[in-house]
Amino acid sequence: MAAPAPPAGPQPQANWNQLGAALVVIGQQVPLVANNVVQPIQQQQQVLNALNAIQLQLNNLQNTVNGIGADVIRINDQLTLQPMRIRNTAAGNTTPLVYPPGTPANILALLPQTKQDAIVMNGAAAVIALGHLGVPVIPGNAAAHRNQFFTYLGLP
Repeated sequence: MAAPAPPAGPQPQANWNQLGAALVVIGQQVPLVANNVVQPIQQQQQVLNALNAIQLQLNNLQNTVNGIGADVIRINDQLTLQPMRIRNTAAGNTTPLVYPPGTPANILALLPQTKQDAIVMNGAAAVIALGHLGVPVIPGNAAAHRNQFFTYLGLP
């Protein structure tokens, strides 16, 4: 068998002092690199948490605005009925009742025509009249239904 060939050229000599110094420097740099990686991740999480909190507040604000919008519509609807209610409150027993603007003539024919007609109607007739006017009927007895109809029209 042939003997191994001698190494080509001079072999580098290990300088253990330099290697040790390099490891010390690397050991000092590793925590700095780790902090530079961890801190941005923590900062990203903090920003994400803040954005989530802002989104929650925006959702709450939107719900509040929607609620206010619904209140404005309800108030506007009530204000639209005020002239009718004022006229019906002041009307005599035989004066024709006033109904909401835009109530179709075929529906008006089915409703009490005077305050006296309304006074003598029963609870079932009040429920039917409220239905014709598109008013949701509250639960209750005949007296409650008559009272709801009277209140809606502005009858004392």
